[in-house]
Amino acid sequence: MLRELGADVREQPLPDLWDFTVCNSTIMMAEAFAIHAEAFKARAAEVSRLTRARIGLGAYISATEHIRAQKTRRLLARATRDAMEDLDVLVYPAMLGDPPKTADIKPFYFLNVPLITAPANVAGVPAAAVRCGHSGAGMPLSFHVTGRLFGDATVLRVAHAYEAATPAFAKLAVA
Repeated sequence: MLRELGADVREQPLPDLWDFTVCNSTIMMAEAFAIHAEAFKARAAEVSRLTRARIGLGAYISATEHIRAQKTRRLLARATRDAMEDLDVLVYPAMLGDPPKTADIKPFYFLNVPLITAPANVAGVPAAAVRCGHSGAGMPLSFHVTGRLFGDATVLRVAHAYEAATPAFAKLAVA
């Protein structure tokens, strides 16, 4: 559809998705604990098991590891910027398959599969998830449009153009 709308579509390699995932997860957990430590300690019993495990793990990430992840973040952000040098946006799946059932979510499930949206998070660039259909299980599918730093308007134009050309995907699936 993007080709039909006039886009020049081609593959563009990025650094390994696991590098983005590990960097993103390290920073996220360390900072979540640092920001919420006092409230977390005072009200841990009121927090879900899943959230308690994720925030609690951040207590075990040292300042050295956090700094290393921040350095890696800069390298990955630069690699993303370089990969997009002659591109307006990157487009890739927003999720790898159907989401798990809520009861099946383990505290660190995101360490078992790469986070497909981590490149935009780590690079600090604008992104939008755009619905593009439904899975065999009736779950909505989407793709991620990632732009250059401060390229919010371009990301929104691409997302809007696709949505305008495919209005049927905006409808909810009924199982």
